[in-house]
Amino acid sequence: MKTKLFAFSTLVSSVVLLTGCISPASTPVNDSTNSGGNNASADASKTLLTIGTFDGGFGTQWLSNAAKRFEEKYADQSFEAGKKGVVVRVDGQKDAYSGAQLLNKTLERDIYFTEQVSYFDFLNRGKMADISDVVTGSLSDFGESKTIEDKMDPAFKSYLTAKDNKYYAVPFYDGFLGIVYDKDLFDQESFYLGMDGNIISDKDQEKSSGPDGVKGTSDDGLPATYTEFNQLLKAIRSAGMTPFSYAGGDASQYPERAILNFFATNEGKDAMNLNYTLNGTAKIANVAEDGTFTTTDTTITEDNGYLLQKMPGKYQALQFMKDIMLGDASNFDINAGSVSHMNAQTNFIAGYSKKRDQYAMLIDGSWWENEASGAFASVERLYGVKKIDRHFAWMPIPFADPASVGQKKQTYVSQNSSFGFVSANTAHLDLAKLFMKFTNTDAELSAFTAETSTTRALNYEVTASDQANLTSFAKSICELKKTADIVYPYSSLVKQINHPSDFSCDTWYWAATINHTDYTNPFLAFQENKADARSYFLGSADYHGASFWSNLK
Repeated sequence: MKTKLFAFSTLVSSVVLLTGCISPASTPVNDSTNSGGNNASADASKTLLTIGTFDGGFGTQWLSNAAKRFEEKYADQSFEAGKKGVVVRVDGQKDAYSGAQLLNKTLERDIYFTEQVSYFDFLNRGKMADISDVVTGSLSDFGESKTIEDKMDPAFKSYLTAKDNKYYAVPFYDGFLGIVYDKDLFDQESFYLGMDGNIISDKDQEKSSGPDGVKGTSDDGLPATYTEFNQLLKAIRSAGMTPFSYAGGDASQYPERAILNFFATNEGKDAMNLNYTLNGTAKIANVAEDGTFTTTDTTITEDNGYLLQKMPGKYQALQFMKDIMLGDASNFDINAGSVSHMNAQTNFIAGYSKKRDQYAMLIDGSWWENEASGAFASVERLYGVKKIDRHFAWMPIPFADPASVGQKKQTYVSQNSSFGFVSANTAHLDLAKLFMKFTNTDAELSAFTAETSTTRALNYEVTASDQANLTSFAKSICELKKTADIVYPYSSLVKQINHPSDFSCDTWYWAATINHTDYTNPFLAFQENKADARSYFLGSADYHGASFWSNLK
């Protein structure tokens, strides 16, 4: 049963930390300048609109460009007596503008685009303005027949309105994590599977039909099964290269967040959504000591939702991580655990120059290419290899069950917790609402994708002119968004809303108790030889057992 929310937690610790596009601390924009583009913020004849944004993986350029377009569009319109036009000042700060920080601060900007947002904590503290008219209102002034609400996934609609049937935020970016591969390197070394299921021996050999089972599509030759992915890793190692570049430290969760999508692809969207509806039939796995498993169809309700910890797709994903990703120590740089995510990106980009160790793939988020702008510039400066001449793409997820090839869609959980909202403190509510409308038009959503190489968490088409300027990586992300099933991990059930930290992707899917010790990251547990796939799977069920569930009200 879906229940509307009337009371909810206000604990700071309940902030949901999901993707967190981590970046070095940034320099705040000087308030005397306008990063919107016209340096006219001191012009008292215009209305000033201020925007704070978490400038991690997406930086501020996309927002500054949007601000400039907004200023130009409304240059002749008055928003307060005695003034004409608007100046939009964009201030990008990583630490100060994260949702976790903003929760405990007075909101001084008119608008925020950020992540790590515990939505209902913000509402309970009165920090967000009601923007229902923005979300449900007509966009006809921008030449559109749809509303912003029409562009939302149903999960967002029910979640964002669960308090009082009103909207206080709009979805920000899609937070996909997974594997990026170097297309130039794959083409050069023929790191592709052939029709016989083996790595091809030369470029002219016919490629396999890939995970989608269809010839002539972008995934041809890429591994469709776990067995084929293991063959790919062996081929990369045999060529004297390291399969994966990845980061430790603050980005140590990237591998387990990526592997969540292997879990999701094994299960499919309908099964994964049971984690947020607690209403339906799930297959629950019983794993034998030899690693084989059987499943039982089980009716899931709000009384026994903890049984979802034993979904078979989760066990299969853990097997992939333990036995294939970490099956050979040389799949990863031995020092990678101490490498920052920015350095991991640089290592991945620089390898193709052959002046450094070569990495075939990167474990990161869909924002990586935009975030790595500095790394691309450094590689060009050092080795003369320009970003425009490089080709990367998102690696589709192989299937645990070969029978799923060509039969099931790729399924991704957008692990973001990122939203745009208007501050309840704004003195320019109507203007701020107008800007929120503007940035959620199809034209601006398309521009966001062209400028950042990734997607907003709404449904829209990228225009032909923007498509012409997309990188190969951006094109692969757009294809993913169009062809894959996306799970947005939000629920309108009181149990989940009252306990956001327990239902965050990191905790809900991966927290486990093994030998009386709690873990939240299977990748680290496997690296330290603290568990195998079966013990971690069972440990997760132990952590989220009946007593844990009974304490969630």
